[in-house]
Amino acid sequence: SLEVPVEIINEEILSRANLTYEVVGKKTVSVTYAVRSRDRFRITAGDFYAYADLADLYDVTGSIPVNVEVSREIRGMIDGTVGTKPGVVRIQTEELQRKNFDVIPHISGETEEGYDVGDVTVRPKYIYVTGPVSVVGQISSVGVEIDMSGANADVAGTAKIALYDANGNQQPDLMDEVTLSRTEADYQASVLRVKTLGLDFQIAGQVARGYRFTGVDSDIKSAPVEGLKSVLASVSTLVIPGELLNIEGATKDVTVEVDLAALLPDNINMTKDAPATATITLRVEALEQ
Repeated sequence: SLEVPVEIINEEILSRANLTYEVVGKKTVSVTYAVRSRDRFRITAGDFYAYADLADLYDVTGSIPVNVEVSREIRGMIDGTVGTKPGVVRIQTEELQRKNFDVIPHISGETEEGYDVGDVTVRPKYIYVTGPVSVVGQISSVGVEIDMSGANADVAGTAKIALYDANGNQQPDLMDEVTLSRTEADYQASVLRVKTLGLDFQIAGQVARGYRFTGVDSDIKSAPVEGLKSVLASVSTLVIPGELLNIEGATKDVTVEVDLAALLPDNINMTKDAPATATITLRVEALEQ
């Protein structure tokens, strides 16, 4: 006997029923035959074609009879009929699922010092993943890896789409079990210049008679911002205007909360990790008599 792989044919029968299948157990059979001793060495596994037709599927047991065809070259050497052990292959069917996933960019690597990653776009925005329900259920998201190591200018390219579990880990083993509507995505990541702006406190008003203004305390001394290099070139400070720092008639310290982001010029933003609000205290003391 010879071990011969079994080909499953007429898969479209299950596809039309929105089903997929998996072979349970071995995907080969032992082909048995009778041959004269002098011809035995001339026969190989490649002389037999074993197949199982899904049209013959017996739903109750999931078994399909195995058929064997013998190549023309050896038909005259075979004495009698050809058999197989086992005589069937068994399959397990499962419903197919087609699910929509957004393509998420995964940024890795550090940009060159003084630069930061800005907007990132990916095309297509989403894809469809088709496969067995049990496999698609293991996929939490799909995305592409974008390496920004040492970048000081916009980055663009094409990357293979990967599958991720709920912990954000890639699942390459699942790729062979599903079909993606697109296997690659185009991406573009903008790179922004990072700059630190000193705070310029513009005090308005006069304290009450018998008191004096002694200075400004702020929990934030400077504002890290990002934007296009050409835009940041003409900006060196972030002005806190007098209408927010008014000490008119004050007889004690004046404390205000200032939204720094709201004071930035157009096309300049606070960096991702920068605090958005500054607590500023205008110190006021009574004069000694």
